[in-house]
Amino acid sequence: MRTAVAGVIVFASVGMSLAACSTGGSSGPNPARAVPAAVHPAAVPPARGGVRRTASVPSCSGLGTGAFVGGGFDNVADGAYSGVLEGNSNQVCDESSSIGGGYSNFISSGQNSSYYSFIGAGYGNSISEYGDQSFIGGGNDNALTAANSVIGGGNKNTLTATESVIVGGSGNAIYSGALYGFIGAGTNNSVSGEGAYIAAGGYNTASGEGAVVDGGFNSSASGNFATIPGGYRNSAAGIYSFAAGAYATAAQTGTFVWSDGSHGSTALSSTRAYEFLARASGGFTFYTNAASTVGAQLSSGSGSWASLSDRNAKTNVAPLNVSGILAKLDALPISRWSYKTEHGVRHVGPMAQDFYAAFGVGEDDRHITSIDEDGVALAAIKALHAENAALRRRLASDEAHERRVEAELSAVVRATRR
Repeated sequence: MRTAVAGVIVFASVGMSLAACSTGGSSGPNPARAVPAAVHPAAVPPARGGVRRTASVPSCSGLGTGAFVGGGFDNVADGAYSGVLEGNSNQVCDESSSIGGGYSNFISSGQNSSYYSFIGAGYGNSISEYGDQSFIGGGNDNALTAANSVIGGGNKNTLTATESVIVGGSGNAIYSGALYGFIGAGTNNSVSGEGAYIAAGGYNTASGEGAVVDGGFNSSASGNFATIPGGYRNSAAGIYSFAAGAYATAAQTGTFVWSDGSHGSTALSSTRAYEFLARASGGFTFYTNAASTVGAQLSSGSGSWASLSDRNAKTNVAPLNVSGILAKLDALPISRWSYKTEHGVRHVGPMAQDFYAAFGVGEDDRHITSIDEDGVALAAIKALHAENAALRRRLASDEAHERRVEAELSAVVRATRR
């Protein structure tokens, strides 16, 4: 920031030096370039509207030591070594400051505390109070009252924070206390947090320390180091929180909220710290390869994930011998357990090490994928079906044999009765 301001001061000094050279180094107006009274332009504001100058900006008169006034009319360079190059009704009242041109611009603090400052052009712009080593490039009705700060242009922008920048736009403000604040463009954006940043958009606020709003409208980053990348009516109030999309509210520390705005003006709001919350009414898809052909999806309106199982996406396909699957499952310990980090919640299932040792599937012996667990379950069902079918066939054979025996026995009984 200091480098940028230093560049501004160099630019201002060069402008003053060039103007002085054109008059042979004279500290007063150049009579040869003075506008004849008969054709002197009327002292009227520009066509775009009246000039607004804050009443607290003091005026001055006279010509300071080593000061310079070039062309134009009704310009004043009262500060020592100050200068006005051109324009109309501009005043430089503080030492070593300058105005390039424009109309009714002021560098004036009443106590010489806006020294080494520069206004390039425009109208109704002012650097006052403690605006030393600061810069306004142009535009209109911009007001700067802090040291080492910059307003590039635009209109009705206000900057009262030290070492801060408003590049342009309209009605933007960086308030006192927002040291190192930044607004790029847009309208009616405000920064009040130290080191906070708004890139563009409109009606956004960044009040948290280090908070960021990259764009969009009507959004607020009030948590320290909170982020809103854009969108509409988002709020990031938690420390380190993130809100994006439309009507997303990240209210607690470390929360991440993405809202697709599909539910009208109903906000999607976090309910606890460190939560990841997302609303995508069209469904979710996560790809795990560069070509976006393999992954998992949660379909619109669904409550369960679907894993890719397309035959065309598979290779090394081999039939599974299910004959021994039941013995392996019988030997597989199934336990009730809880994750160490999930207090009070109980689960049922095998340990990954035992599952891997029994079936040898999956990436490692620390995880079990649902598709492998489902596959083992289906294989077990097939094995049970095969055993059940064999039992039914045996039972049918035994029943047929029993019927034959009964028939033969009945025949013997009938023969003996004769």
